[in-house]
Amino acid sequence: MALIIIKRTLLHFIITVLVLITGAYINYYVDRTSSDLISNQVGFGDYILSATVMFLIIGGLIGNAVLSIFRTLQLKIGEDIFFELLGGKYNPAIEEERAFLFIDLKSSTTIAEKLGHTKYSYFIQDCFVDLNPALVSSKASVYQYVGDEAVLTWPIDLALKDSNCVKAYFMFTKQLVSRKDYYINTYGVLPEYKAGLNLGLLMLAEVGVVNREISFNSD
Repeated sequence: MALIIIKRTLLHFIITVLVLITGAYINYYVDRTSSDLISNQVGFGDYILSATVMFLIIGGLIGNAVLSIFRTLQLKIGEDIFFELLGGKYNPAIEEERAFLFIDLKSSTTIAEKLGHTKYSYFIQDCFVDLNPALVSSKASVYQYVGDEAVLTWPIDLALKDSNCVKAYFMFTKQLVSRKDYYINTYGVLPEYKAGLNLGLLMLAEVGVVNREISFNSD
């Protein structure tokens, strides 16, 4: 995660610096044209190294680092759950009606034995990358990734709207089939997933102290 934060920070920082340098050059040109600067005494190099511009660049670096950390945590935890944790929505616990879709890889043991643990890990990563379009389209939140299984969840109204809780599974399987050539050429197997759907009342509670998460408890 640290590497992701560093890469995102550097990318955003480079963009910010380019924007600042462009803005500084425009401002320098305007000042020089209006005779606010004596061009033979203050060059653009001196201007760009001025305290004001340096303050903006350093501020941009710090700001981008903070935003990168915030965004990385948001993506890691889940956008909806992240803001719910910040807001303390589930402390104390509340009752809610939700839908859960359990998506599980067929013949996972056989595939793992065939591929070996290293290649199997990449295989599962690719599968969950291909799950993402279905997540976005069906407005699903990922409660957990458990090995080769993904647990998706929705509030009941959102789950039933446009049949999101069912549509997510079929969109995922369609995406996998569309990438059949890639999976066959790379792994020698096309992943097939089965699914189970459950709807009902449950309790949502914020648990943990050091590593907090939202826990779903029901019969």
